[in-house]
Amino acid sequence: MFRKISSIGSTICLLALATLISPGCALIGLEEEEEETTTVATGSLSDIEGTWLSSCLANGSSYSQVTAEFSGTNQTNTEISYSDSSCSSKRYTLIWTYNNLSAGAQSTLTDGTSGYIFTAVAQTATWTPQDSSLLSAFNAGICGITSWQLNQATTVTGLDCGGSGNFQPQGDVNYDKYAVSGSSLKLNNRNVTLTKQ
Repeated sequence: MFRKISSIGSTICLLALATLISPGCALIGLEEEEEETTTVATGSLSDIEGTWLSSCLANGSSYSQVTAEFSGTNQTNTEISYSDSSCSSKRYTLIWTYNNLSAGAQSTLTDGTSGYIFTAVAQTATWTPQDSSLLSAFNAGICGITSWQLNQATTVTGLDCGGSGNFQPQGDVNYDKYAVSGSSLKLNNRNVTLTKQ
């Protein structure tokens, strides 16, 4: 009887020892947990805070200059169309405003640049004719409007303007990507590089 108990005790001791020194399930479980815990890089709004301006860019038979302003969670994009390569004679101005700006996950821009996704909620879009020679073309019914006034902003939020483009309705989410390098900002949707002002 004494020997039998001693044998069982030895077996228990061996099992306990084997559990302690073997690469058991507890260690495998820890390794799996570490593999599942991954950090996804996200952008920061502080990287794009401020005012950014493009150079005078050729745009078909005209030229344009783009400004992007980021303030907290608000964004304003302005595009001014010009008739000359020095961007001094205005044709019209387009302004889009957004809020609830949020920087997202790391992504790649169309040109292969590494950057980040960002989203914002569309608020308003306005269009201002600034060249009297274009006014009659505007009043022929661009965006379905025939009451355009020179140097007066007209709201085009949510309107389908045919060949002139569609404007997002208020509340629509706008998705874009950006990349910052020093004092340069690339905006993917506009395919434009701007300089910090």
